[in-house]
Amino acid sequence: MVQWPFEDGQFDVVVCQFGGMFFPDQSRAFAETRRVLASGGTFLSNVRDGVEENEFAHVVTSALTGLFPAAPSTFLARTPDGYHER
Repeated sequence: MVQWPFEDGQFDVVVCQFGGMFFPDQSRAFAETRRVLASGGTFLSNVRDGVEENEFAHVVTSALTGLFPAAPSTFLARTPDGYHER
């Protein structure tokens, strides 16, 4: 479980660049982020777009699916390209 060693409302801004897609428990991590934000604080986060919008990820996923059709790789589609919806 994620629990940061910070007091409630301690930060005006929390920034997370490409980390949210790797949280083992996203709901808990975002709840913890909210806990440490001051009232009216800002949370800035970004993640990669979906596999279909990322040429490299799409090529890798397609190639792996061609090589292993019985067990296609879903890693890139799930993590890190699986959290792109707002």
